[in-house]
Amino acid sequence: MERPRLWTPHFIIGTLINFLLLLNYYLLMVVMADFATERFQASGSSAGLAVSLFIIGTMIARCFSAQIMEKVGKWNLLALGILLEVAVSATYFLASGLLVLFLIRLAHGISYGLASTAVSTIVTGLVPRERYGEGIGYFMLSSTLGTAVGPFIGMVLLQGGGYFNIFLTCLITAAVCFVAVFQIRLSPAERAAIAAARRPMPREKGLRGIMEVRALPVCLVCAGIYFCYSSLLSFLSPFAEQIGLAGPATLFFLVYSLAILFTRPVTGRIFDRRGPDTVMVPAFLSFCAGMLLLSQAHHAVSLFLAAVLLGFGVGVVQSCGLTLAVKNAPPERISYANSTFYICADAGVGIGPFLLGFLLPWTDYRGMYLSVAGLAAVFALLYLLVRRGGRKAG
Repeated sequence: MERPRLWTPHFIIGTLINFLLLLNYYLLMVVMADFATERFQASGSSAGLAVSLFIIGTMIARCFSAQIMEKVGKWNLLALGILLEVAVSATYFLASGLLVLFLIRLAHGISYGLASTAVSTIVTGLVPRERYGEGIGYFMLSSTLGTAVGPFIGMVLLQGGGYFNIFLTCLITAAVCFVAVFQIRLSPAERAAIAAARRPMPREKGLRGIMEVRALPVCLVCAGIYFCYSSLLSFLSPFAEQIGLAGPATLFFLVYSLAILFTRPVTGRIFDRRGPDTVMVPAFLSFCAGMLLLSQAHHAVSLFLAAVLLGFGVGVVQSCGLTLAVKNAPPERISYANSTFYICADAGVGIGPFLLGFLLPWTDYRGMYLSVAGLAAVFALLYLLVRRGGRKAG
């Protein structure tokens, strides 16, 4: 029996849009604190706020994006989000003060949250259920590439041409996204859904009005890994400098990304054929081992091996965690499942650096990473409990 087609034009365009959105996001993320400090003489806390406001705006948008999709449709929300992305990207040229920059970062986070939730919902809806693990794995691979290529381009442009070229590149990528949106044609079913949305519909109350409750347990477990992962984003650089590996550490995320690039397509197929536990359990164990190895790293080889183990672990949890969240939701609630997963992920990344920072006065960086390895083991056990509870409920 022939397998359902995966690489449709809409799937490819949606995946490309997701990559460009992430590229725009991370290109600015790595230079924004420096920009606020150099251009507006911002303090360290204010420069950090210029970075964090983007995440806050993203979480605000994700809380309401599923409800908006029910009213206007996925395609319309994607077009609106990317139109805002283009407009906000252009305003960086006009930033005249720190308060204006704060407002731009908050608005940019909102536009990104709307667009990324919409495109994720569109693409996951296009993937045949028999190929969910593989299809969502490829889609999430575009996120991995965006998080790797974005910071690289940002640093190159910062050294070669300054902030003007950075903002121009962001504006161009947003404009390309806007053009690409119109290559996605509305299907008759989508048009019917938008027409139906204009009629009064029963509104969910409480938590179900924002999230998909059936997807929440696995999303919370994945948020735990994102919480642990935030320790790499925030503290790897000073840790590497402290242990004398600052040079090799510049290649850490490149090795990390390559590990995801080469393993994710395979793990997606295994997910579809043998079930989620066959890839999720090894991913949690790999993440624990990577953090443990990182905490004891004394030379470049151990640092890079830790990057491989962590890349495999995070990559699988990202893609297969989203796949499980979507599979646990009925078709009419896929947008809520997507929103729930990303809200939890953003919360984990956003809260992690703040809470883990409290550990540092009591431990050193090695002690913090050792603690994170133990915490990841706890989340591995929670995953097994969630899966056991899900099988009993089924």
